Amino acid sequence: MMPLSEKYIVKAFNADELAFEAGSRLSMNVVMVGAVSGYLPIPKETLLESIKALVPQKMVEVNLRAFEAGKQKVEES
Repeated sequence: MMPLSEKYIVKAFNADELAFEAGSRLSMNVVMVGAVSGYLPIPKETLLESIKALVPQKMVEVNLRAFEAGKQKVEES
């Protein structure tokens, strides 16, 4: 059986920790969106505008930080 890392791009990191550092563990899903954003056929600005439109106003900044944290983590590795 072929290891996943030979067939797919595999990145491992602690999304919960990044979400906590961004301001809320509830933003972990947005960390993951940021992490995969470079592989999606959706412009970064579209994703950020979607976050702003869909997230409660008081959590927008936390989620934007979470998105950037996930994106940066994948770009670093």
